[in-house]
Amino acid sequence: MSEKPVVQRSNNAVQKEVSSYNDLFQGPEAVDKRKDQYKTLVTNYYSISTDFYEYGWGQSFHFANRFRGETLAESIQRHESTLALKLQIKPGEKVLDIGCGVGGPLRRIAYLTGAHVTGITISHYQIQRAKMIGKIFFSVYF
Repeated sequence: MSEKPVVQRSNNAVQKEVSSYNDLFQGPEAVDKRKDQYKTLVTNYYSISTDFYEYGWGQSFHFANRFRGETLAESIQRHESTLALKLQIKPGEKVLDIGCGVGGPLRRIAYLTGAHVTGITISHYQIQRAKMIGKIFFSVYF
């Protein structure tokens, strides 16, 4: 089965996800609705939030302490580089990134170390985005 990568979602598609997500918080049976439709809740949350995260943080959905004069992007790259060094990852080793988002950190770690990095996430949309962004990396898998 071949998946068509999502490059840009229509406003209608995003609005439908937002409405579906919001509906799970409306009414006196909202808690029961969320329990019954937990997969929809989680799927829509990550689909909606991924675009915002990419807009605000780029492809790395984490924070890092910043040094004076350092940009957010520089602090994140430094943090990921430090992590790769501390883990002492060797070329060709296999690494698993659980909760990889769209794969920013795993791509950087694969680039710096030569390791084969596999990313997993519960979000189908994040996997589509990660595959689209990361198709030039040969040692990264989603």
